[in-house]
Amino acid sequence: MSVVQITTETFSQRPENDFPQAGQEQSWIDIQLNVSSRGISRLYDEVDTTAVSQNQDGSFSVAAYLPESKWLISYLLSFGPEVKVLSPDYIRDMVCEQAQKIVCHYKE
Repeated sequence: MSVVQITTETFSQRPENDFPQAGQEQSWIDIQLNVSSRGISRLYDEVDTTAVSQNQDGSFSVAAYLPESKWLISYLLSFGPEVKVLSPDYIRDMVCEQAQKIVCHYKE
């Protein structure tokens, strides 16, 4: 970004959750998250800000519609302890299972 120039070129905002689907039908799910104040800025890149509300403890509740895929599990894991999946239960279980595999990998 050291050579930024102002131009007349404009861009349209991409539709919410407009992820590439690699030529296949993608399932989407409603997901509920609790996100720490340290993690919320990253999540704003993927969800509509109207789906985010701040809790009294400073954390954030997020209701999002995201693709049900390996990407989602990896994405959630990338937040480390800054995100907790509240629902659906099976997504929370998948994140937990992958986190346990990571722990086992490092204990070997």
